[in-house]
Amino acid sequence: MPQEPDFSREGWKGYRVRPLHFAGESLEVYHETELELLVQVTTSAMAAEASLKEENVPEWLWEIGIDYLTSKQPEERKRLVITVQDVTDGEVNKAYENLLRDFEAPSI
Repeated sequence: MPQEPDFSREGWKGYRVRPLHFAGESLEVYHETELELLVQVTTSAMAAEASLKEENVPEWLWEIGIDYLTSKQPEERKRLVITVQDVTDGEVNKAYENLLRDFEAPSI
C-alpha cells in the first residue's frame, strides 16, 4: 500500500494509482489495510464530460467509491469502471452493478 492516502474517512483510505494498461484515472479504496475497490473513469468519459476536470476527478472517484462501498457493502473486492456512456452532467447515470468489471490489480 502506498504511503499517505490521498483521501480518508472513518477507516477508509483512497490512493490515486496509475495502472499501465488503463487509459484514465484510477483510485484504490482500502478499508483498514484491505483493498476493497478499484474505481476508474476512462479518458473518453473525462473528455466528453465538461464537469470532469483532471483536478476534481480523484475526489469524484473517491465519493463514488465510498458511496458504492457503504450502500452495497460488497463481500469481495470489486472494480467499477465508468465510461463515456455512464456519465451525464457529472453524475453516474447507471446502477453500480452495471459498472462492475473483472478485478485486475493495477500495475503501478
